[in-house]
Amino acid sequence: EQPDLWPHIVRAYDEGRIHCTRVREMMLHNAVSGLSDDEGGPRVGFSLADIVKRRFAVDLSADKSGPDTWRLRYGELDGVPLSEWPDEARRYAGDDAVWALRIYGAQAEEAATLEHDPFQDEAGQTRAAFALHLMGAWGILTDEPAVRALEDHLTTVVEAANERLLASGLLRGRAKKDRATGIIEVDWSKNTTRIKELVEESFSASGKPVPRTDPSEKFPDGQVKTDEETLREAGHPDLVVLADSLGDAKLLSTYVQALKGRVKRGNTKEYDQRGRYTGTGWLINASWNPLVASGRTSCQKPNLQNPPRKGGVRECFVPRPGYWFLSVDYSFIELCTWAQTCIDLVGHSKLAEAIRAGLDPHVDMGVEILRAEGRMVDYAAANAARKAGESWAKDARQLAKAANFGLPGGLGAATFVAYARATYGVSLTEEKSRELKTIWRTKWSEADGYFNYVTALQPFGGRDFTVVLPRTGFVRAGCTFTSGCNTFFQGLAARGAKEAMWLLTKACYGDDRDLAGCRPVAFLHDEFILEVPAHRELAHLASERVQALMVEGMQRFVPDVPIKAEPTLMDRWYKE
Repeated sequence: EQPDLWPHIVRAYDEGRIHCTRVREMMLHNAVSGLSDDEGGPRVGFSLADIVKRRFAVDLSADKSGPDTWRLRYGELDGVPLSEWPDEARRYAGDDAVWALRIYGAQAEEAATLEHDPFQDEAGQTRAAFALHLMGAWGILTDEPAVRALEDHLTTVVEAANERLLASGLLRGRAKKDRATGIIEVDWSKNTTRIKELVEESFSASGKPVPRTDPSEKFPDGQVKTDEETLREAGHPDLVVLADSLGDAKLLSTYVQALKGRVKRGNTKEYDQRGRYTGTGWLINASWNPLVASGRTSCQKPNLQNPPRKGGVRECFVPRPGYWFLSVDYSFIELCTWAQTCIDLVGHSKLAEAIRAGLDPHVDMGVEILRAEGRMVDYAAANAARKAGESWAKDARQLAKAANFGLPGGLGAATFVAYARATYGVSLTEEKSRELKTIWRTKWSEADGYFNYVTALQPFGGRDFTVVLPRTGFVRAGCTFTSGCNTFFQGLAARGAKEAMWLLTKACYGDDRDLAGCRPVAFLHDEFILEVPAHRELAHLASERVQALMVEGMQRFVPDVPIKAEPTLMDRWYKE
């Protein structure tokens, strides 16, 4: 609304003069007990009302709803002098300022009692939160024909699968008539008993142990698992159809609706229309969360950081008319940050040496795997074979990729088997998994020192412990061995990417020669997607500038390992 304020806002953020009680509360909570993350954990609210209720036992919810609340009515006062505002409108706005200051003071008092300063990196995290806020406010467009086509396709697929599953006894259908309209709908439900029987039969027939849930008081032996991964692993054709159907049905009821700007209302079957229709589709304003336990970010309504891989979903997102998407992603960034972390904590890194030498770490590791199998090749031969599409070289690199990305997180042999299969489609026995771990730890000799360092953080008895990142001071409490291992390099990668995000935001919203007027629309942990002019020369200049800023931001926290970023121009969002 007032672009002339932009330089002053930027300066205030750069000088650390902007404080956000929400971000501070998240950092404080993470330093005391740990935030919720992908691994699960306590769910805690961080709105102003949540914090006030938790810290001062005062419920502000009465001011948040009702026909007379001013929370959503300030548009009525646009242009009205403050002296003419109703008392309640002035009080509501004033209370926000009072509560924010009280919270800030209480946070400072609590932080002073802790062993580690939770606010050491507050300024950087706060800048990132503002950049994400602007990204969400700008939004991203969806393409109506693509969304309708995806919806029609999924509907057809799900209905066909339901008919087959009904015939096989894995699904039950119950007709229900709407009294008002007379329309008959079918409620589908899984025949859990039959599904469990088929899972047991399939695993037993192949000589594999039947996957079971953890024991509980009600089920001391656990229950037969029926999750999507188990259904696929069972291998029975009907169970595979069921697994596909579950995924497709969920896409249809959640993500496809989100592509149309519709957000589900709680646990009901009702939706709220959030996205604004633009004539060619919907403008989607996702909700970005600046902080989870590891220091990464998250996104919802919809989740743009981890969109479904199902064909046609990403392609529903398009740039505004007159623009292209510019996607730029870091090259194996978490390997770079793990190497930097090992340099900082252990004093050396063979992986860093390989990256400095310009080697592909996955090919380099793949050579060691091949040699262990008796195939004596060197790096040049393996890399040439991979580029030529030879399967032995590609398979070795894929297995090496699973090891390089999975093993720094401290996975055990059995857990790595599941990780490799689910993430990279690689099948291993536990024995092969143990052999691979030995090869990996020999290749990257810093691994032993790294794991010893994390192990030493654990108190006697293996209780949860606290991790403090050496280059940022970021604090995470409540760590297990694996989450502690992951946090060091994931948190460092996240912080470098957040710094790059701030540099990109300043350039796009400011008067940067190559990026002014461009806009970031999505952030995927190691990748940024921006809207840039649909003009070859201008888009090329923008891509070079984005690359440079991404490298600059990351290099501030990863100074000893070379950083690279790869650009792609697209007329819609493609996975490939």
